[in-house]
Amino acid sequence: MSDSKPDRLPRILVVDDDVDVHGFLTAVLERAGCVVRTTKDIWIIGTIESFKPDLILVDQKIGGSRGDKLIMALASMEAYRSLNMVIYSGLPEDKLRELAAESGAQGFICKTADRETTVRSILDYLPDRLS
Repeated sequence: MSDSKPDRLPRILVVDDDVDVHGFLTAVLERAGCVVRTTKDIWIIGTIESFKPDLILVDQKIGGSRGDKLIMALASMEAYRSLNMVIYSGLPEDKLRELAAESGAQGFICKTADRETTVRSILDYLPDRLS
């Protein structure tokens, strides 16, 4: 019988230029037992190094930048290749599926999903030892 608890709370980094999204995700994910850090900046290597996220949620449209390109860049570097990265966007589901597959993201989550579905979907992308 394995009733083991995780060694620490799951750490989620949200990369999105919308502060309302920051507030929403921080509130619902902290309530679900996660530690959340948000940023509007696509230059996240320093944040990754200091925060050590278990999952990175990346908006597809971040200012003038694209989330899939950020994920591709991170995945091309040996040190970050194993990161769990998920596109979180309001784009149509078929487009998100395509972007996730092309970028190397673990998947995608639609911003249009209700709160419970959003939280459940995010938690499903966490490594097994943390969820």
